Amino acid sequence: MDFTDFMNDAEEILNRLKPRTPRNTISTIDSALAGGEFSIAIKELVFSLTKNQIAVAAAERDALIRLTEYLEENRLTEMVRALDLGPGGV
Repeated sequence: MDFTDFMNDAEEILNRLKPRTPRNTISTIDSALAGGEFSIAIKELVFSLTKNQIAVAAAERDALIRLTEYLEENRLTEMVRALDLGPGGV
């Protein structure tokens, strides 16, 4: 994965999962994206999904794993691996 792939994949997963997160998280993510800080936006999303115990589909989890691995954020990757999977893939 290169940086362009990272940005495209990050934007796709953020747009897909933001509606499931609390408003304050959406605001933080949007601020990060406005500043071009895709890595911060992904970190905030993972923290929110974990804290709020928001279920994700297996494909969403896999996409987040790829993104956090690109960031070389082992702690975030482990947090993503521990996310609940929704019934039938959310």
